Amino acid sequence: MINPNGSRILRGPQITREEYTLLQRLWLLWSDCFQGNIFREHTNTMKTRIIYISGPITGIPLHNRPAFASAAYEWRQLGYAVIDPAVNYDGDTAVAHAQYMRLSIAQLLCVDAVYMLRGWAHSKGAVAEYVVAQALGLDISYQKINK
Repeated sequence: MINPNGSRILRGPQITREEYTLLQRLWLLWSDCFQGNIFREHTNTMKTRIIYISGPITGIPLHNRPAFASAAYEWRQLGYAVIDPAVNYDGDTAVAHAQYMRLSIAQLLCVDAVYMLRGWAHSKGAVAEYVVAQALGLDISYQKINK
């Protein structure tokens, strides 16, 4: 197809408005990540370490938010900036699991470490995040199991 100005129009697959919004969010996250802007202290010359909390969400009461919030609080007390995926999309259950995972994987590209909550090995999403974290060579730590 040709535009009136003579240039070609490339047609790709059609995407929904939600997918377009996700792509915009991912692009902004990616840009911030590589420009060093994400979760950085601008008044401090030292880089703030960023940790991603990973664990089961689907099928857990309250989407496991209390466990994520508790872990996030503890890591912030240690001086980390925290990415808590339990608050992505405000926990909207109408958002597809695949869309949550796309955002989560993009967030993993910007972190230094991952903290695995109890039960992560029984969650498809957390296992995928673990595999990506390993492939990226991120520091991985695990929540202790209470006996």
